[in-house]
Amino acid sequence: MVATQEKIASVSKNNLETFVSLAQTVFASTERLAALNLNTARSLMDGAVANVHGVMDIKSPQELISFQKSLMMPAINAAVEYSRAVYEITSGTQEVLGKFFEDKAVEIKGQVENSIEGALKKAPVGSDIALSGFKSVMDSANTAYASLKSATQKAVEMTEANVMQATDATLKSLKAAA
Repeated sequence: MVATQEKIASVSKNNLETFVSLAQTVFASTERLAALNLNTARSLMDGAVANVHGVMDIKSPQELISFQKSLMMPAINAAVEYSRAVYEITSGTQEVLGKFFEDKAVEIKGQVENSIEGALKKAPVGSDIALSGFKSVMDSANTAYASLKSATQKAVEMTEANVMQATDATLKSLKAAA
């Protein structure tokens, strides 16, 4: 009975540490997003004030057109940089959480396999066929999961590369047009 209580206490402690670690990851990501948003809002406000002062100094329609053109590229660059920063924060958090859940899945898989092996050793004569069938199903599911994970990872990498290329191409064409 004492061994069972110690095992329960150990599992509870591990679960608490896991929860704290996940919470810290989420809070750190939220903190980074909040700081990014505050800095962006401050920068937008400072830019708006500067733009109002710039508009007050305009004396001709040509100066107004020139002033408007001068505002376009910095605004586009700021929007792209903001999007990239948000993407970095969210993808980094997703990567950490994904790794955690993947590790947990491997851990659970090992526990299930150990349970099956233990059951096979203690099983009455004739039941080994059913347990072997269950083990075969588990192996097939693991293979399918690995294939799906690989395909998903390749799709994510390809999408990321395409988005970055499209963003860079858009910026280049806007700079050339300005």
